[in-house]
Amino acid sequence: LRSVRWRIDTPTHPAVAHAPAAIPFDLEETQPAALARLLAEHDLKPNMAVELVEQAAERRRDIPTEDALAWAYYRAGRLDEAAAAATRALRTGTRDRRVLYHAAAIQHALRDELSVAD
Repeated sequence: LRSVRWRIDTPTHPAVAHAPAAIPFDLEETQPAALARLLAEHDLKPNMAVELVEQAAERRRDIPTEDALAWAYYRAGRLDEAAAAATRALRTGTRDRRVLYHAAAIQHALRDELSVAD
């Protein structure tokens, strides 16, 4: 057991040796998807949130970014685009409660929009 224990800050630890290649992270780089999520979660500046997360989605198409995109579109009243992004966020069968909540809220809003149109 002792031979298996490594300290994470030990340069010989495999995770440390491969970290620069595995996790390219620049502390100076802005995080537009995170800011967009914050704006959308608090229903602040929905158009700015959409713009920011669309920029992020040009570089990343992962589940958190797609979810942020879906929620920003939802808050901006762009329900069809929100539904498409939510579908992409759910593509792997995620069980993330926030992603599931956002997708359900978007589907509910779409049903409400359809019933008003009838």
